[in-house]
Amino acid sequence: VTDFDAGQTKYQDHDLGPGDCFGEDALMKNDIRHANFRGKSKGLALSIDKAMFHEVMGDLSDLIHRSQDKKKLAAIRLIQNTYLTGASLATLASRIEDRSYPPNTIIVKEREKTE
Repeated sequence: VTDFDAGQTKYQDHDLGPGDCFGEDALMKNDIRHANFRGKSKGLALSIDKAMFHEVMGDLSDLIHRSQDKKKLAAIRLIQNTYLTGASLATLASRIEDRSYPPNTIIVKEREKTE
């Protein structure tokens, strides 16, 4: 994966391997793609269009989304330094809400209490 944008953060050069997928977030959220993908070596990529994805996946979209949230949480250093079990991580992931913000929006203000 090259040139992956998540808000103002930019990631580069992530390797995907057998069984990994990409582009599902855009399908599930009816959003644009947020990354460029380039094969570094000979490989095979399978594709599915949006209509077929929704026909086949149906209610599993939420499950995939939660799995992605779990992976995101597991990548956070603070979470890595805890002793959360898989079940606890899944519970925490189930509480994540996706929020979109327009550019230049203040998301967290200094000296405000958290919810």
